[in-house]
Amino acid sequence: QIGFEEFLERLQKLEKHIYIHLEAIENMERSRRRMEERIKQLKGIDQRVVYLRDIEGKSLKEIAEELGYSYDYIKEISARNKRTHY
Repeated sequence: QIGFEEFLERLQKLEKHIYIHLEAIENMERSRRRMEERIKQLKGIDQRVVYLRDIEGKSLKEIAEELGYSYDYIKEISARNKRTHY
């Protein structure tokens, strides 16, 4: 058992951690929405490559294999659609 004072301290620490995590979640959700909006502006193979790279986290080699293109071509597409900090 713990005393009331210690209980309040623990509760306050827990509330602080919850607040920090909620802020982080909100930031990630804003970033995700910005990424999705940017990807919607792209067309065709550029859209597919950026989606697989930035949303699904696939490597350029994996993307090339999945889409049936050369690694160099996918690398070129990726380079013209640089990652941005969301």
